[in-house]
Amino acid sequence: MPKKASTKAKKKRELRPGQPSVYSSLDDAVEKQLCEILRAGVPIAIACEAAGLPRRTFYQWEEFALKSDDPKNRYKLFMTRVREAQAKGWVRLHLEVIKQDPKWLLGRCAREHYPPEPLKAELSGPAGAPIPITPFVVEINCSEALENIDFGPIIDRSNSSSLN
Repeated sequence: MPKKASTKAKKKRELRPGQPSVYSSLDDAVEKQLCEILRAGVPIAIACEAAGLPRRTFYQWEEFALKSDDPKNRYKLFMTRVREAQAKGWVRLHLEVIKQDPKWLLGRCAREHYPPEPLKAELSGPAGAPIPITPFVVEINCSEALENIDFGPIIDRSNSSSLN
């Protein structure tokens, strides 16, 4: 006996605020949480992890945004807000670093004008004592008579003359 077709219409799932489709996890709450973290100056990979958003999903949304020509596309609006939050976070960090150590920032952002100071290191032995230097002697033994060996031109630097 054949089954009867269901006469009940499937109940349509409601979209959450800001959700582009029932298949997307993007909504206003996810966007707000991610943007808050980014405004603190956190890199996108860590921000995604903190928000419980897989990076792969974030980059898929970014791809959807790039492929769309519609300025009102939900993914395009999301990425615009994300980039704005990132920029604000970087500006905030930048201003904080300028207050703390402007030379450090200049040495990294404008190296052609502010080259980094050369690094200096001092080596010491155990407990800060000098490193002991042990003199050594190099002894060369030659089994042939030196007259039979062709050394090529030999330069005697004591009187600047060449010997053959």
